[in-house]
Amino acid sequence: MPDLSVTKQLYKFLASPAEATNMAVDGGTPVEFSLAPAAGEKYTVHRIIISVQDGGAWTADKFGSLTALGNGVLMDVEAGGASVLDLLDGVPITANASWGAFCYDVDLKTWGAGESLLAARWSFDKSGYPLTIDGGQSESLVATIQDDLSDLTAFRIACQGYIS
Repeated sequence: MPDLSVTKQLYKFLASPAEATNMAVDGGTPVEFSLAPAAGEKYTVHRIIISVQDGGAWTADKFGSLTALGNGVLMDVEAGGASVLDLLDGVPITANASWGAFCYDVDLKTWGAGESLLAARWSFDKSGYPLTIDGGQSESLVATIQDDLSDLTAFRIACQGYIS
């Protein structure tokens, strides 16, 4: 258990260098969204919440309501710009159902009309230990978009845990 007198809650979205958090972008040229602690800080990430919002017809083999992705979304921990941990074990996320290989809690929320929302919870601490990202080692958590997701309404990844 962390010493709560010296920790702070972590609730941050992965963001682009311009600090945009909506990952519904054209990744024809790969676009990275990341979370990096300052030097001297560590982020202990217990879970991430993935959300994909879009209209249209959703099925397991699509990404949102888009056709399955050709290249997929990558997720890794990098140190100094080089991957040190591939969180997807070489299997990019290409479809709604792909999240289920890593997240037990994957849910499609519909309200009868309008847009739908895929929500997935990936709990690192439930599969061993939380994910630690060390600013002193220039580490960051990175999601790389490699396809055109600009027709989605929104795609975000929120990180939850604590800062020490």
